[in-house]
Amino acid sequence: MTDTAALFDDAQRNQIDSSLDETLFVEAGAGSGKTHSLVKRIISLVSSPSNIPLRNIAAITFTEKAATELKHRIRIQLEELRSNANDESFDCFENALNDLDGAAISTVHGFARRILAEFPVEANLPPRFETVDEINSQVAFQYRMEGLLDDLFADEDWAETLLFADAIEFKPIQHLTDIAMALNSNWDRLTPFPCPNLPTDDFSELIIRGHAIINQINDCFGDTAKDSMVKLLTKVSQLVHSLENAFDVTSSLEILHKAVTGSSPLTQKVDRVGSQANWHNIHAVRTEYSEFRILLQQQHQQFVDAILNRFLSYLTDFTLRSAIDRRVNGCLEFHDLLVLARNTLRDPLHGANVRSVLHSKYQRLLLDEFQDTDPIQIELAVLIASSPTSDSSRSWQSLSVEPGRLFFVGDPKQSIYRFRRADISLFLEARNKFTTEATELSTNFRSVTPIIEWVNSVFNNLIQYEAGSQPEYKGLVPFRDPAPSGPGVGLIGQSAHHKKEKIDTIRAAEATDISATILAAKQEGWSVQRDNEWAPAKFNDMAVLVPSKSSVPSLEKAFTKYGIPYQLESASFIWRSREIRNLIMCLRAINDPTDSLATISALRSPIYGCGDDDLYQYRVNGHGSWNFAELPENPTDDAADIALKGLKHLASLYSLRTLLSPSELIEKLISDRQLYEQAVISHRPRDSLRRLRYVVDQARAWSDATGGTLHRFLRWASSQADKNSRAVESVLPESDNDSVRIMTIHAAKGLEFPITIVAGLAGASNRSRGLQVGFNPEASSPLIRCKAGVESSGFSDWLKNKSSLEQAERIRLLYVACTRASDHLIISVHRRDRSNTKILRGEMNAAELICDGCLGPTDTTFTVPPLPSQPVIKQREKIQTHRPGHKDWEARRTIALSLPNHLRSISPTGITRLARKHPTTQNEEGLNKHSQDLSEIPWRKGRYGSALGRAVHGVLQTINLSTGTNIAALSASQAGAESISHQSQLVQAFVTSALETEIIKSAARKRHWRELYVAAPVNGLVLEGYIDLMYQEDDANDLILIDYKTDQITDLTAEDKVSQYRLQGAAYAFAVEATTGQQVKEMKFVFLSSDGEPARVERVNDLHLAIADVELLTKRVEGQ
Repeated sequence: MTDTAALFDDAQRNQIDSSLDETLFVEAGAGSGKTHSLVKRIISLVSSPSNIPLRNIAAITFTEKAATELKHRIRIQLEELRSNANDESFDCFENALNDLDGAAISTVHGFARRILAEFPVEANLPPRFETVDEINSQVAFQYRMEGLLDDLFADEDWAETLLFADAIEFKPIQHLTDIAMALNSNWDRLTPFPCPNLPTDDFSELIIRGHAIINQINDCFGDTAKDSMVKLLTKVSQLVHSLENAFDVTSSLEILHKAVTGSSPLTQKVDRVGSQANWHNIHAVRTEYSEFRILLQQQHQQFVDAILNRFLSYLTDFTLRSAIDRRVNGCLEFHDLLVLARNTLRDPLHGANVRSVLHSKYQRLLLDEFQDTDPIQIELAVLIASSPTSDSSRSWQSLSVEPGRLFFVGDPKQSIYRFRRADISLFLEARNKFTTEATELSTNFRSVTPIIEWVNSVFNNLIQYEAGSQPEYKGLVPFRDPAPSGPGVGLIGQSAHHKKEKIDTIRAAEATDISATILAAKQEGWSVQRDNEWAPAKFNDMAVLVPSKSSVPSLEKAFTKYGIPYQLESASFIWRSREIRNLIMCLRAINDPTDSLATISALRSPIYGCGDDDLYQYRVNGHGSWNFAELPENPTDDAADIALKGLKHLASLYSLRTLLSPSELIEKLISDRQLYEQAVISHRPRDSLRRLRYVVDQARAWSDATGGTLHRFLRWASSQADKNSRAVESVLPESDNDSVRIMTIHAAKGLEFPITIVAGLAGASNRSRGLQVGFNPEASSPLIRCKAGVESSGFSDWLKNKSSLEQAERIRLLYVACTRASDHLIISVHRRDRSNTKILRGEMNAAELICDGCLGPTDTTFTVPPLPSQPVIKQREKIQTHRPGHKDWEARRTIALSLPNHLRSISPTGITRLARKHPTTQNEEGLNKHSQDLSEIPWRKGRYGSALGRAVHGVLQTINLSTGTNIAALSASQAGAESISHQSQLVQAFVTSALETEIIKSAARKRHWRELYVAAPVNGLVLEGYIDLMYQEDDANDLILIDYKTDQITDLTAEDKVSQYRLQGAAYAFAVEATTGQQVKEMKFVFLSSDGEPARVERVNDLHLAIADVELLTKRVEGQ
């Protein structure tokens, strides 16, 4: 099973490496080595007979992290191939390495920005446009929205519309902001349309029909007091009477809205209303009432459509104007990059020329994670890959692409980003267009065999093909043997809870079972693979994945109770954490002293530490109001009055609110109340400190972007804490923290965990709530639903299709969660019992879906172990601290203040100066270096001495050492940069001298590094500097160091020069050996010739003795 000689999909993997002139569509299953295949494809393209340069290849990834990982792996492969290459292929890999840093390996947004930066004029952009970050985008949107609302409320033409909107419970500030935000994220889908007029209906027809049906009451000959139809018609009578006596149309609309929404009796169907025994023809009455009810709804919908479409027309124009303003001002959001790049390629005037350049430049385009990317990505790829002479106005589906130019990688079973506009139907459509049969990678290298067998059994049943919404399931092939200890797969909570059990109770029981499982895994030592060996599990080998945040509080409570260390690894949790809620509450009190609730809540928080008894005592003492802005200037200071002290501190911050930015105010609050110190002694100090630092950083970014007031910051912070908001950035895990990781399934995409626990599946299916905006290609405008009864015509049909897509994605989300496990998979299926109710799969929650899918023979027997009587983790002992006396404290303070004056770092040339009795003279340029040069501007970094020397080093840092291509141009460029253009010929002569030297020629053919920064600790110092050239011998790991010198030497002066530079070279050697663990075989100085002749090479003969001298000299510094 672990024999790599015969993989199930070897043929497909070979096809990726060899079929370089075919358009391949690779369906890479979870854990199948997708990134490895991408790297091999790129390496094959670079090294194939067609020899496509890396600069002519574009690889588009889903995240920046994936792009960085891909570049890193490519670099490792290229360096390895270069070190083993013959003379014929060496240049190929050397050139690829030189191209790598500038290669188009990035996210689709990064690739779009690259296109726009190359063609700003064609894109109608300022040449120096910028991409604003998420915080700046949010702030800019908030400012634009406030201006729009001000204009709207001041415009008399919109007064009636706003009154009508109020009548149907449309909240302009909230709803318009949410709608505008949705439109802004999809502005490329918007088309301006005329603003419709408001209805002029006076409801006369409705009143007439109402009177007609009310008269039917006279046909009831039974007991009218008990007949349900009579009661219903009485409600109609009341409605008609209210409409007749309404003050105006707005009042009538409000009456009508209440009649057709909520729990109004007039919303119910009448199939069984009324007793047939009491009526001559009850069916006729029911029919007439149903027609009245339909008319009632039509009248209401007519007003709703008109109101919503008027607002939509206004917001559409506003959104498109905003997009134009961002383009003109050169401040683009991420989505703008995609749209403008696509528009540039399709531009009727410049598009053909732009496409022609890009078509020649990017001969191969590789698209990673294709199932989860924006639909614009396929347009960009096809427009670039297709012939530049083809009609750019045609859809991508109708354009022809030369075979081999495109390469797709993805897994439709892992498509889980619909909220980012990912469309699985587009994946399926592209697959069918570009290939007759997808190349399938099915061998899973991540998970052990029991997990793969269970996943195949369950999801083969759950993932059923549906055109446009769900792919067919293709099973994974196991590669790894089972873990020696611990269950492969286990289900907990298999017995359903009572059907009336509250969801909070179910979540608490689930959290308890998960705690017991985690403790058992730790105590029993479940086997996990670590460094290719089986080892007992630790807490940081475990991760709990949840579909939403609703179950996290229960998990936190249980983990705290049973002493399980844990870490929340998503920034979206931070704004609603206890520490940050308390901090924000204090800021609310500071912002508005009249907000007594905020003030009291702030005082009761750990920040001020007041108990209810303290607050009670404050009132009893007759202090009166909680408004700290009204405190007397010199209030009676009772040392025992904690509440008064807290109010005085709030008052001091209140007086500074207009002088300090929100970030400065937060930092002062944290400093004054010692919140960092409180965090250190809290139950989970790492998380508390991390949350505080994160919010401070976010506040700084917000203040830098806006310069806004505290009030505005609190509004922004509220939006971040909103349950529907998505975090700007994720929180990086701390590898040295042995704790269980809790994260959402979306955040876990692309990761793997030895022990994976999938939880939080008991809640109802994630039905869409709140305001929704839909985009139907067949509709002239977006569709909106604000609340029940306030939605666009046709919205329900769109929602039905959306719900079907969401349910399909919900199943795929479970698949992603389960395939994160490498050694053990535990799934919680705690749920209510609904066995007596017939429910369709589309109505099942996630736990019910798992149970429904478990129809195969796989063994998932797992008994939740009992919880220990005492927590496994020992509670932290109370630390005894002793404050020093004043004299002791003064002594410590003096030492601490003196530390910044001590030398902390030293350069190799600084080592040489230590050994000399006199300072360096002007003509000793090779030693005239200073540590602060390390912070020079990028093109000068690592270059010291005279302008001539810096120019020579600059050329040798970038020129091809094997060919010397463009030597004249590079020499002139560097000489110009150093303001010595008149000496460009001399610079060229020095560089030629280096290139003609045998040792440089030898280094160029081997694995080598140029301008290599190195730093190493030595005797309390940091020894740091730049090495001009380092290369590795072919037959050993020994390293050779080279340092260029422009000193002109003779046979008589050579020995003195080497002695002068001896310790400098030894310091470089010491630092390299200390950081790499490899031996430096030789340190050589290459003295360049001004006449272009091969340089003179001198070596340090006693290198190891010189290194010892370096260590002795640094000890001398340490003792100073």
